[in-house]
Amino acid sequence: MAQPPVPEPPASLAPSRQPAMWLVLAGIAVSTLVAVLVGARAGCFTLAGLLAVAGVCRAVLPGPGAVGITVRSRGLDVLFFLAPAVVMAFLALTLDQGEI
Repeated sequence: MAQPPVPEPPASLAPSRQPAMWLVLAGIAVSTLVAVLVGARAGCFTLAGLLAVAGVCRAVLPGPGAVGITVRSRGLDVLFFLAPAVVMAFLALTLDQGEI
């Protein structure tokens, strides 16, 4: 007889217990600064890197996952982080520097 699935414990919503959300927010701020100070291409690469790191973290961290990057099922979260990362990096590579 199959065992029923064990529910994952709820994640704490206290702000001090959400380092992933704060790190993602800091990464967005850094990528914005890079885009303003260095250029759009560098800012896109920074944001794509942030999305890729968040996707990998979501893929490998044990459940229930980090608050702030855990929204849907693990597979969908990873897809919704890694797919935009690849698209942004591709668009940054194809961006003509004269158009910036």
